[in-house]
Amino acid sequence: MDIRVGGVGEFKRRIKSLVTDGVYMFVVWYGVFESVVVSGFVVFGPKYFQQQFGLTASMAGIVFGQSINAVVACV
Repeated sequence: MDIRVGGVGEFKRRIKSLVTDGVYMFVVWYGVFESVVVSGFVVFGPKYFQQQFGLTASMAGIVFGQSINAVVACV
């Protein structure tokens, strides 16, 4: 079975079609930015709780984890 359908020229045309599709690029960039925000929230959330509420590092991690669980359960 030959999997080569159109070669390099066809590949370039399909990539150009994807890159110039506004809806597709919006969804891609939305996913990228959402991932950045979520990863920043997960990384710095416990530190924020620690500084804001005067908690120890371990207690801030526990409280932050439980608050995330509560939010996810409500959604």
